[in-house]
Amino acid sequence: EAQRPPGCSMIRPRKAMRALLAAGFATAACAQAQAGVAGSAPTAGRGDVARTAGGTGPNTTSGTGAGLRLSVQVSRDFFSPNGVGSTLFSAGKVSPAFSCSNVAEDEGAGVAFESAQNGVRTLQLSHVLPGGDSLLDQFGLGGSWSGNSDPASKIQLWITDARLEVVPLGTGGSNASILHAALDHPLPLGTKMQVPRGMEEPAALTLQYDCWSDGKAVVKLQFQVSGDGLLPETVCLRWIKTCATGWQHIAIKQGKLTVFTDGAVDQLWQGTMLSEGTTDIATKLQIVSTGVQRMRYPTVTSSKPFLKVGVRGPFLGASDTEAFDVSRDPVGFSIFYTCESDGQADVELTFEKAMLDTSHKPEKLKLQWRKICGATVYRHLQVFLKSETYRNSTLAVDSGIALPPFLPPCKLAKALGGESAETPSCQDRTSMFDVPVKDRRTSLELTIAQEGRMEPPSLQPPPDLSYDSKILQAIISLSASGGTGKQRVVNRPFREALNVKYTCFKEGTSVIMVTLHMLAHKPVDIAWLKHCTEPKIHVGKALTAAQAITITFLVVGILAVVCCVIFALCGTDNKSSHMANGGDMDDGEDVELTSADNRTGPLPTKLGSQEVTFH
Repeated sequence: EAQRPPGCSMIRPRKAMRALLAAGFATAACAQAQAGVAGSAPTAGRGDVARTAGGTGPNTTSGTGAGLRLSVQVSRDFFSPNGVGSTLFSAGKVSPAFSCSNVAEDEGAGVAFESAQNGVRTLQLSHVLPGGDSLLDQFGLGGSWSGNSDPASKIQLWITDARLEVVPLGTGGSNASILHAALDHPLPLGTKMQVPRGMEEPAALTLQYDCWSDGKAVVKLQFQVSGDGLLPETVCLRWIKTCATGWQHIAIKQGKLTVFTDGAVDQLWQGTMLSEGTTDIATKLQIVSTGVQRMRYPTVTSSKPFLKVGVRGPFLGASDTEAFDVSRDPVGFSIFYTCESDGQADVELTFEKAMLDTSHKPEKLKLQWRKICGATVYRHLQVFLKSETYRNSTLAVDSGIALPPFLPPCKLAKALGGESAETPSCQDRTSMFDVPVKDRRTSLELTIAQEGRMEPPSLQPPPDLSYDSKILQAIISLSASGGTGKQRVVNRPFREALNVKYTCFKEGTSVIMVTLHMLAHKPVDIAWLKHCTEPKIHVGKALTAAQAITITFLVVGILAVVCCVIFALCGTDNKSSHMANGGDMDDGEDVELTSADNRTGPLPTKLGSQEVTFH
């Protein structure tokens, strides 16, 4: 057996377990003694917690107050000069700022104040479990080590008999109403709200404010907390609510555009939507609040029967009396349009604050704009006309509308059906823009304003060109420098160039009209006058057919004579060379070759280095 070092003794596992159990029993005894003292002590030191004798649970009352297990928190801090936290009630005690014994009415006196930006207040209730009966229970391991579940963890906790009281401040004794308040789910005596344990989702006790006028009012909330084998206790909470009528805590946006802020409609948005209106199939809005406001679901109306409108959003299936809460998280919704014919109609969107009393006239927020049904003018288009002669540019179209010098003649516009009652669509012919005789072409440069570059137009179908074909011929061509459709890079300058080329037939003046077509928008007519002069007759120097044939025969004859002369000269040179080599003039005389036996006749001639004899 191994020797133990001097002064050291072995601690056996069984003895160690006994020591732990003894310590656990001692801890349990101490805890029970403390609970008995708290149960018999007066409640004055607990702060707005009144005990009721006897238990209401199925088990025998242990003498422990139910308030010790209750925790009341708020998700958003109350606004107070003293920086009141989010805890209202914990460990059987009320926070001093929310104590009913604190009768202060000023913000500097340490009382909790509820801001005017909140129209709803939610209290979160949790059941806090106390420590166990052993040392292991203090670490949450008692039940799992002993094999038995902790009886204290099975105790149920609930609240009941909730009462809400509102007292106006600063009214000078008058009965003027400043604030009404009510619980979303009343809890009269006998009605219970279960309080979940701390690790579970807290129970929500929500109350709604209904401000009738500007001012302040004291809000006092009392309820009874009870539990199995626990002493019922009454909890009292008090704070001051600030009321402010109006919509200064609400903000509405349309995309990145501000629609409503600081209690007023944005003037830029309002002016644009009333003068130009909207051609979209839907208007998408977002509403937010700096606090929590409760509102009725929005309603929308149209001033003309041909326009049907409706609201789409998180309100599906809701009745007119239901409400929704608006917080810092945006609530998105859309106004949808159904046009049964072309025209313009006024649209009105209405918001209402949720009221608790039908006798209270609700506060309303109204937004108005114009909806245009049918094709509309593309307001971001500008067109410049460039002159070859003068080397300058003239603005022809601004904000999608042709300027007066570029409007077609009234007689022509009436024939084409282009007259409009909204803006002047024609003019007298004498006031039209003139293109001089020297210009053989005219260029049109199309540009888009900055606010329209996010969604540039699509030139579909191709532009049309109208002119007097008896005077001239005109051809139009498109040269794109900024891309087309969605291929363009966002925010890159949009530029399209149209070139019109002229070919004059006779002297005169023709109206030239280019019609630009933009998808889902009204076409734009750009007209001007083109002056032409009669083309000059140029005397040509071309040969006639008879002259051409005569010259052809002469050239062929000359070539034949030249060929004959060359041939004759070449023949004479060959004969002279033959006679010089010993020949005679008789080119047709036969030459007889001798044999070996016959030695008469000309002798054979030796050719080359070897002798070759023909026999």
